Amino acid sequence: MLLANVELAMNHAEQKADNANQGGLFDMVEDAIEALTLVPCAPWSEAEQLAEEKQAVGFYLSGHPFSPYAREVRALAQTPLAQLQRHRKAACAWPALPPASAASWASAAASSSSSSKTTAAKPK
Repeated sequence: MLLANVELAMNHAEQKADNANQGGLFDMVEDAIEALTLVPCAPWSEAEQLAEEKQAVGFYLSGHPFSPYAREVRALAQTPLAQLQRHRKAACAWPALPPASAASWASAAASSSSSSKTTAAKPK
């Protein structure tokens, strides 16, 4: 309601400032300018209010733009973000290789790299 009446309030303040130092025949009369009456207007939607808060303050005060869609998204992704790290650690626990498997893998990798070096050195 206030933003819709800013221009009206500014005009009223300018008019009061212009008449502040005016003296005249009826100086005892309190004020020649009538009181300001605000024009009623429709309240903002939640999205408009959040957008104005973000623009004015830099962050959301009264809510979050995601809130209206939370129920729909929660149906698609049941795990909240705060619990993702715990689920990830439990689901991605890789089994450790036995020492013999690790050694055989390392020797296989070393032999394949040495054979590629010897084939590259042979002239055609």
